[in-house]
Parts: sequence; structure tokens; C-alpha cells
Amino acid sequence: MVQNLNIYKLIVLGLIVVLSASTIVLAFVNAKSEATTRQRIADVEKIEEALKIYFEVNGFYPQTDNGQPKDIELYLEFYPSYSNCSYTYERLAGGNDYKLNRCQS
Repeated sequence: MVQNLNIYKLIVLGLIVVLSASTIVLAFVNAKSEATTRQRIADVEKIEEALKIYFEVNGFYPQTDNGQPKDIELYLEFYPSYSNCSYTYERLAGGNDYKLNRCQS
């Protein structure tokens, strides 16, 4: 009888450990996803701010160079890119507007 009780205790303990580990792994995955989302939002804000400054200085938005704004290095430290997606820039209305396609994955 005592041996059966010990087996049940071990089974319950094992289930608790498995459930706890699953919860920790899921929390980590969610935290990583949220961090990526926050980083991409910050990237878009940096690009948009650099484009705004470029427009204020030059009176028009920059030309496009393979989906990226050309000659924007003075206003943007680096153009963010990820292995599975990238931000693409398109100049519109003769330089009076632009379209920034956000990174989707």
C-alpha cells in the first residue's frame, strides 16, 4: 500500500515538473516574440524619423535603391534588416511622399 502511494506521489511530482517546464518554455517563447515586435516597432520609428529629417533638409524624400532609401546614411545609423524579412521603401508622388512596407514574418 505504501509502495503504491509512493508511485502515485512520483507520478504527480513528474506531472508537476512537466507542466512547470512547459509553462517556463512558453513564457520564454512569448517574451522573445514580444521583444522582436518591440524591436521592429523601434526600427520603423527610426526609419520614419530619418526620412522626416531628410525631407526637412532636402524638400523631398530620397530616391529608392533596391527597396531602401538612397543617401539616408547621414540620418540613419544603419538600415534594419532581418534574415526572414526586410523593410522596403518606395518613393511616391515625385518625392513628396513615401511608402514604408513594414517587416512581416
